[in-house]
Amino acid sequence: MIKKRYLQFLAAFLIVTVLAAGIGVPLALAEGVPIRPFTTPNNPGCQSNWDAAINTTVAEAYGMTTDDVVTGLQHGATLAELAPTQRQLLALQAELVLQRNERIDQAVADGVISEDLGDTLKLLVPQTVNFLVTNGGGPYWGQGGNGGRIWGLWRDTAASYLDMSVEEMAEALLAGDSLGDVADAHGADVDGLVDALLAGIQERLDQAVASGLLTPEQADRISAGLHTAVSRFIYTTGPCSNMTPTSVNR
Repeated sequence: MIKKRYLQFLAAFLIVTVLAAGIGVPLALAEGVPIRPFTTPNNPGCQSNWDAAINTTVAEAYGMTTDDVVTGLQHGATLAELAPTQRQLLALQAELVLQRNERIDQAVADGVISEDLGDTLKLLVPQTVNFLVTNGGGPYWGQGGNGGRIWGLWRDTAASYLDMSVEEMAEALLAGDSLGDVADAHGADVDGLVDALLAGIQERLDQAVASGLLTPEQADRISAGLHTAVSRFIYTTGPCSNMTPTSVNR
């Protein structure tokens, strides 16, 4: 039973390494934000400005306006790249860790979570803050969901595959094109793009099988699920966009 649960946990961890769903959960718990599924633009909650507090914190740490922060991020930069100096970047990370720890303490004091869970979440805070600072940004920043928080995971791979600069790709996505649309416009093979985006996780799955942590069947199921999810993702124009059957099934 313990081994089975461990394998399930590992499989889930491998999936969220790419899709960042697992990063979103501890982040949201630390921030006191309820976890919600993706919604459509018809739902006003879709465009909820979940990053407003982060924008303010970044602006204060970097000595710039929140508008400058959002503009810089939406045009391709990550939070780390936007930092004027390494010292200001470290100051931002320290402040974000402090804020999240304070929210966890408040959740414990309010009886929302147990003290043990709070201690566990605090152990995750430095990792989630580092993930956010390293990968947060891009044209999906501020569009709800976790889209803006995983930009750094896939932007360089996608831009390289499409033979574009990060700035050019970000500009196209910010203008309303999906990543799949951009690939089509450049005559790129979309299936090849999906494979490129998943190359790293496929290597980890293969390693997990070789180590006996996953069976080949489990790895195949995870791989197939990821391929479907990423194929859908690249034909969205942001985390809150609608997906038509024709675009999903291309």
